[in-house]
Amino acid sequence: MTKSNPQVNNSKRPAVPKLVLNLAEATTQMATHSEEVATNRFAQARNVTSEIPHGLARAALRPVPSSTAEDSGVAKSLSAPPGTIFNPATCQIGMVYSVPLGLVDPNPDGARHFYRSADVDRIAESLQENQQDDPANGFVRDGRVVLINGGTRLRAARSGGIPELLIRISAPLADRRELYKESARLNDERSDHTALDTAYRITCLLNEGVYSTQEEAGKDLTQRDGSPMTKSQVNMLFRIGKIPERLMRKMADHNQTSAFTIAYEISAIFVRPDYAEREMEYEILATEIIDQIQAKDLSKSQVQALINSKLVGPKTRQRAESTSISYAGAKGVIKIFPSRGELDLSMKGLTATKCEELKSLIEKACSGQYELGPAS
Repeated sequence: MTKSNPQVNNSKRPAVPKLVLNLAEATTQMATHSEEVATNRFAQARNVTSEIPHGLARAALRPVPSSTAEDSGVAKSLSAPPGTIFNPATCQIGMVYSVPLGLVDPNPDGARHFYRSADVDRIAESLQENQQDDPANGFVRDGRVVLINGGTRLRAARSGGIPELLIRISAPLADRRELYKESARLNDERSDHTALDTAYRITCLLNEGVYSTQEEAGKDLTQRDGSPMTKSQVNMLFRIGKIPERLMRKMADHNQTSAFTIAYEISAIFVRPDYAEREMEYEILATEIIDQIQAKDLSKSQVQALINSKLVGPKTRQRAESTSISYAGAKGVIKIFPSRGELDLSMKGLTATKCEELKSLIEKACSGQYELGPAS
């Protein structure tokens, strides 16, 4: 018995084409493609960096120096990644951002009100040469950043054509009083404002109802070392605050007239009893005094003497009204000082007897017994 063989399909299978690899040509094509891709990539990079200079930098957080953070033991603030476009809606408290100047508003209740043009120019030059190494402080309100401090840097950036300002974002402050206090604290650390700034701002806050009394305002005033001001110092500041803002601004441009004690002496002009009736006259007088102090760099005692001479006038020597008299052949003179209520009688050449006689006559005349008649 024989086994039958299975049926075999004799139909032909399709032929498989043979591939021939040309390594030289493939390498050339790959190199060409890679070059095109690289060219496109660098072109895109150039476009990005032309719009955002740091747009391709590594998205890493870098520490920003903060003296207040180091002093208080708090962790240092961190800056946003380079090239980050500032968005008021998504910015984080404690972060430092490059904020376009168009979104920045100065502190309306800042401790600093008067800015010297020389200081602004100096900071502007520093920003252009060294960039900004110390961020200002601010908070977001209504889609904008309100500065707490850094008013000089803001003005310097504007005058120097710098488009952005480094700002550390803080939590919004409760009210105008807190905004002033925090601004004063930050400015005290930089020794940034003068007695004129404090006097002007605290007077404005009192007049606008932020403080109800001078005593309440005085509780928020501190000295450079953080200790509270004395009642006397507070009263002195409020008297300085009576100087018109226009004259304060003039005084702020010079170290001598912006000093606490000198400013206080000048303020004496504006608390005169008749100031309301002679306001223009006193302001002209104050301008002349300020000019002299700045031109001659006068000391406190010299300023006091100058103001006193302008207000009271030079002391004039009073002259007596003199009348020549004679008695018993002796000549004399009577001198009268009406403004002082004085009368002096002087006689020379009288005998002892006549002296007693004249003395008796004067005593009787003064007692009202009779009037003195002509001398015999």
